[in-house]
Amino acid sequence: MARFAQVLSLLIAFCACAVSAAPIAPAQAAAALQCDIARVQIVASVNRTVAEVNDVIQGAGADVATAAAASTAAAALQSAQAGIDQIAAALLAGKAPPQASRDIVEQGFADAGVALDSIVSTDPAILAQVTEAKDDLESAASAGELVIANC
Repeated sequence: MARFAQVLSLLIAFCACAVSAAPIAPAQAAAALQCDIARVQIVASVNRTVAEVNDVIQGAGADVATAAAASTAAAALQSAQAGIDQIAAALLAGKAPPQASRDIVEQGFADAGVALDSIVSTDPAILAQVTEAKDDLESAASAGELVIANC
């Protein structure tokens, strides 16, 4: 819950920066809005993915391989979140996002995807959660591309 509050405060700060900026042309306003929307989407998608991966870990029970793969995915998502936090800090400071931070996010998403792809469970509920996690991970990656393009 504390992590959610931290992410929410960063999100509010992003929006506040956009609102408090000097008057801008309509095209710039549209780009700023697209940027803010992409930021919200990446944060929301990552949070949903983390929740779904945690559900897989909890539901794995005696399936050690599934629990281990989901734990690997969770660690990769934590790494990606650290990169997202660095990018957010740079944007709030009015700086370009560091390439190293972008690389961290990209690698975290890739590692989480590989870990999720390795889960082979016979439990339909686990498979459904893994599918949801993969879908949200893909949404997070797409939103990240929009942040890079629009911010």
